[in-house]
Amino acid sequence: MRWAAAVVGLALTTLLVLLARDHVGTPTLALEHPEANAFVRLEFELRPAGPVKDLVLAIALPTDLPGRQTVLELDATHPMREVRTARGNRIGRVVLPEVSDRTTVTVEAELRVHPFDLAARPVAPPLGTADRVRALGAESGLEADHPEIVALEEGIEGERLAWIEAALARVHDHVRYQGYVGSRPGALATLRSGEGDCSDQTDLLVALCRAGGVPARHAYGLELRGRTTNRHSWAEIAHPDGG
Repeated sequence: MRWAAAVVGLALTTLLVLLARDHVGTPTLALEHPEANAFVRLEFELRPAGPVKDLVLAIALPTDLPGRQTVLELDATHPMREVRTARGNRIGRVVLPEVSDRTTVTVEAELRVHPFDLAARPVAPPLGTADRVRALGAESGLEADHPEIVALEEGIEGERLAWIEAALARVHDHVRYQGYVGSRPGALATLRSGEGDCSDQTDLLVALCRAGGVPARHAYGLELRGRTTNRHSWAEIAHPDGG
């Protein structure tokens, strides 16, 4: 069983590069693309109400993915120490001894994105037992066992791909897209409000899949358009034909 990507929310016309995040797992490319250079700019503006000492900022960084992308250059406005998580994700730690005024920390990266054929190659390694159990369970913000989520899943039918398409359509039928408003309420609150951004719609789709016994997880990354970088979320859903 392998992961496949289902994109919700934004209409994407170029490519997605997934930044390393612990809850995501293996970083993947979500769309086909030609070989090209991509430019990523991450900017963090700090506005403390008063002096803050020993502030630590942990930043998820792009990483080399053999055959998929190569990080050519990485620069930061402040000294940064890189560490690797247990999952192999790349994290930059910036320590600010004292912050009293508005401070901006910027990280810029240039990546070479290699040709990637989704039809010919899997987007992630086979799904192991532990990952499968985790990708089927209910958790905070992914309330797969809540009666309202279970009721939303009822009536969805079809083989795996057809089932996923029907689940995605049901999310779009119940949730109107709304731009980011500064919070991530979770699947249940999104269903009740009937509106949400790509993260909210992804949470609901993931919870819906899990309620139907289909392993799924929330993926988070960047939409790259030339030198413009937009944050984006999508669902990774396990497909049984991958092994």
